Amino acid sequence: MQTFDFVNRANAEYIEEVFQQYRRDPGSVPEAWRAYFAGFEMGAARTDLTSIAAPGAEANDADPEFRSGIFDLVHTYRELGHYSADLDPLKLTDRPPHPMLELSSFNVSTNDLGRNVGKGGFAGATDGTLRDLVEKLRQTYCRTIGVEFTHIGDMNQREWLQNRLESTYNQPNLTPAEKKTLLFELTAAEEFEQYLGRAFIGAKRFSIEGAEALIPILNGTVERAGIPDLGGDAVVMAMAHRGRLNVLAHVLNKPYEVILSEFAGTSARPTGVQGDGDVKYHLGYANTRSLPESKQIKVSLLPNPSHLELINPIQQGIVRCKQEWLDDKTRTRTIPLCMHGDAAFCGQGVVTETLSLSELPGYETGGTIHIIVNNQIGFTTSPKQGRFTPYPTDMAKAIQAPIFHVNGDDPEACLHVARIAVEFRQKFKCDVIIDLWCYRRHGHNEQDEPSFTQPLMYKAIQGHETVRTLYERRLIDTGVITQEDAGQHKQTVIARLNAARELAKEVRARLKVPRFSGVWSGFGTAGDDWTAKTRVKRSVLDTVIAGYDKAPAGFTFHPKLEKAVVGGRREMLKTGTGIDWGCAEMLALGSLLVEGTSIRFTGQDVQRGTFSHRHAVYHDYNTGEMFTPLQTLTTGENEFAIINTMLSEEAV
Repeated sequence: MQTFDFVNRANAEYIEEVFQQYRRDPGSVPEAWRAYFAGFEMGAARTDLTSIAAPGAEANDADPEFRSGIFDLVHTYRELGHYSADLDPLKLTDRPPHPMLELSSFNVSTNDLGRNVGKGGFAGATDGTLRDLVEKLRQTYCRTIGVEFTHIGDMNQREWLQNRLESTYNQPNLTPAEKKTLLFELTAAEEFEQYLGRAFIGAKRFSIEGAEALIPILNGTVERAGIPDLGGDAVVMAMAHRGRLNVLAHVLNKPYEVILSEFAGTSARPTGVQGDGDVKYHLGYANTRSLPESKQIKVSLLPNPSHLELINPIQQGIVRCKQEWLDDKTRTRTIPLCMHGDAAFCGQGVVTETLSLSELPGYETGGTIHIIVNNQIGFTTSPKQGRFTPYPTDMAKAIQAPIFHVNGDDPEACLHVARIAVEFRQKFKCDVIIDLWCYRRHGHNEQDEPSFTQPLMYKAIQGHETVRTLYERRLIDTGVITQEDAGQHKQTVIARLNAARELAKEVRARLKVPRFSGVWSGFGTAGDDWTAKTRVKRSVLDTVIAGYDKAPAGFTFHPKLEKAVVGGRREMLKTGTGIDWGCAEMLALGSLLVEGTSIRFTGQDVQRGTFSHRHAVYHDYNTGEMFTPLQTLTTGENEFAIINTMLSEEAV
């Protein structure tokens, strides 16, 4: 939502008059004012405009311009606070306080800090003073998490986000056990990469180093998705190569020994698998993870080629298929999670196409959790060379997704936003974006020299402590762990890796790839025999053509179509001559439906056909009502869907 320039600059008495009218009857004021005032009234304890007054003053004697300024202060922090958030671990990005957040912008000054101003619509608790309100706003919107959500038009989503963020001041509240687990995950991620670097010098691995916080984000997402109240049964992940090995090891629990065997060259192609040339940082994996309360959740990571974002629409199709197979009409049980690079997210068209499909009929999957691994560089391209917007996520505002920017050196904040993102997705079935600000400790790969093109950035990186080191010190300083505990964490991971390297020598004999199991049971490879029976009985064709006689009562075909297509196809089948492509296609599809096979048919203009040849869907000449003859052949055990898609170049 745009900031209303007339607030605090127009007649304050008029604003209050409109607000009182809104309170009596929200529908009686213009939509823009409803959206504005609705933002003020979020929270369990709603604040009355008339409750804001100077200490000792009567409410009705308070300055209306001052009162409206307090509300504008709260709204502006919600809208612009992210610009002042502490997001860059390297402190290379200049993020000064936003000028529109200065007190003078709201007709107040430092002299008013001790004044009792109420909450101005803020959902969290305050002591009532302006000083405390500003502090709580900065805590919520300007620390290591910056949130963009005022562009969202859905008031229910905005209200939920405001309450969720402001009621906790957008700060994590982890137990000591959760903090220890978080540190162990960071330790495992860091030691894994360093071990590979020592054991396989010069080998490409596209390290996660600098973005280790991605691991607790992913684990937090999986664990939160699986709690009974949220109802997730499976998380389907997609990503490019950066950090993939670490994700495989520490999120999908792919055995260390299998990964190490791929580096050592001892991993063999399983029997019956054709082809070669796959590289270890392109491979996928699937596993079942155990959660508290004896619950399990399936986690899979799809394979991906070097074409960074090509997997995005494929992931959506896989998730949609799983949802259809499970009859998951609420799209709650299977959750897509997609990781992106910052340069690729705003640079590759397939990303935009996939976002544009996210809520179209026939393509929606109930929302995707997107995580941008924002290491502030694209190979050698700086953000200023790759985009002209403040964030790589700005294009996601087009689909009105909430955006969480988070500093990758604050792992607790990272886990916090991951949990909120899952909750939002499960409640509203919409996309949500996490922008993980981090860095890339090495070059594009481990053989690359990044300081050729980014000398200042890499001087900063060389002197920057790892997130594990920073968080370990934080937990020691706060008494959560001891120095001995931290050392034990590290030794545990190293011992596991050393043991796995020995086991890797045996992987060749043990490696198995499950195929044609589960829902694929009964399928097999075609081999060299591609012959198939394609004949159908005449009675089946008669059933298909009879579908035209099942149009709704009173349905009026277009005069030209009724004669040339509907009548023409009846005549073609009757005589057995002159059958054109459109008629043959309809008979083929219809015969599959009669046999019980479901059909999903998508593409540009497929309902009519680009050359006006298909006419699978008819539009009533008088009312526009649609009729699809082939849908009359479904039995409840199968479905027929023919879907016009957007004008996509690649995603569909």
